[in-house]
Amino acid sequence: MPLLQKSAPRQDQESCEGVLEGDPRTKTATLPQLSLISIELTGTETYLNIRHFSEFKTDDPKLKQGLNECVPLYGGIKENISQAFRRSEAGDFKDSGELVHRSVKKTGRRMRSLYSSLAGTC
Repeated sequence: MPLLQKSAPRQDQESCEGVLEGDPRTKTATLPQLSLISIELTGTETYLNIRHFSEFKTDDPKLKQGLNECVPLYGGIKENISQAFRRSEAGDFKDSGELVHRSVKKTGRRMRSLYSSLAGTC
């Protein structure tokens, strides 16, 4: 699977459920704990993607440019995740979830656009 396609933010419910069900903490979590766990998992995936984009080595200038564009896209999610985690800790679950969802959705659209422009390169 191409790198950018693999790293695009998860947006479908089935993928999100799979990630949550794969974490043993979710089996006994209360709803507030589940909110924090889901935000934490989103953050972990975001940090890993930023690291992968930053560390990926290529001599292809078009691919290198695309990867360099990915880092700030994920940086936007990173900032919102920190804010959402604080909101969730304070009991503001609805707003924290919406903040993460909007951020991931917006980045997903940008990633698909970037992936389309790099199609065949990565």
